[in-house]
Amino acid sequence: MKDLPKVFANKIDKLLSNNKNVSYGELREGEKKADRDALNKKIRALFDKESVTYSYNCKIIFKDHEEKHIIIGKTDNYLVTRREKLIPINDIIDIELN
Repeated sequence: MKDLPKVFANKIDKLLSNNKNVSYGELREGEKKADRDALNKKIRALFDKESVTYSYNCKIIFKDHEEKHIIIGKTDNYLVTRREKLIPINDIIDIELN
């Protein structure tokens, strides 16, 4: 082990700031991101009740806007409104009861 050469390392005499030009795509300011697990739990909680009829006055938050709807049903991929509009669950960021 004593026969190994010594490693040469330059002395660092300046301030390093090599991470200033790195960007993180998910950390954009003001952009909303969906938490899929939390959203699915909220939707399941609405429709797991034992009542026969469902009618929820909700504010649905999308990536770039919000809409108010009365939700009356759910399929695998959509929420169904009272006016028979299908809202894709994948487009929803959050849902709040009014």
